[in-house]
Amino acid sequence: MTRSTSKRKKSEITREAILESAQELFQEKSFDQVGVREIASRAGVDAAMVNRYFGSKMGLFDELFSELEEYDELYDVPLSELGERLARFVIEGELRTRSGGTLPVRTDRTLMMLRSVGCQEALPMLREVIAKRLTGPLLRALSGQERAVEKAALVVSSCFGFILIHKMIGAACVMEADRNTVKDLLSKNLQAIIDA
Repeated sequence: MTRSTSKRKKSEITREAILESAQELFQEKSFDQVGVREIASRAGVDAAMVNRYFGSKMGLFDELFSELEEYDELYDVPLSELGERLARFVIEGELRTRSGGTLPVRTDRTLMMLRSVGCQEALPMLREVIAKRLTGPLLRALSGQERAVEKAALVVSSCFGFILIHKMIGAACVMEADRNTVKDLLSKNLQAIIDA
């Protein structure tokens, strides 16, 4: 292994350690309650490394949501099948992609959003993440439809709400319900919004 390859590998390991540390901390506490030094300490690196790799704590926070860009594929079906696809995704917790990979429901990212929703500094970035990476692709799928913005708002809210109650809280009413019946009813409700 050459020196430059070794240096690059060490750089990648450091970057991943910072991301992992930040993910853990942002799942435990709000954005404003987590400091750069705390992130660096948990990652076992100097605090200056966080800014070197991500520019700032906000840059690091934003980076943790970057993989949500893959969610464009979630909406890549005929509109007549979108309700069923979204219901299957939120209930089963994942979706097979065209390339054969898996697109998971990211409850860890949802938890990070929930922890920081009351933080005025993080809120604009969270709104941007939702607009750019979740509702943006849905709005493109609904383009040409009447009331597309309102439909996107209801569909995303329904999916987020279901993920919160089902995947994260595990509410008894959801856990005891017949999964196929819930999937069928949710599919019909989402499709009714899309078709309205």
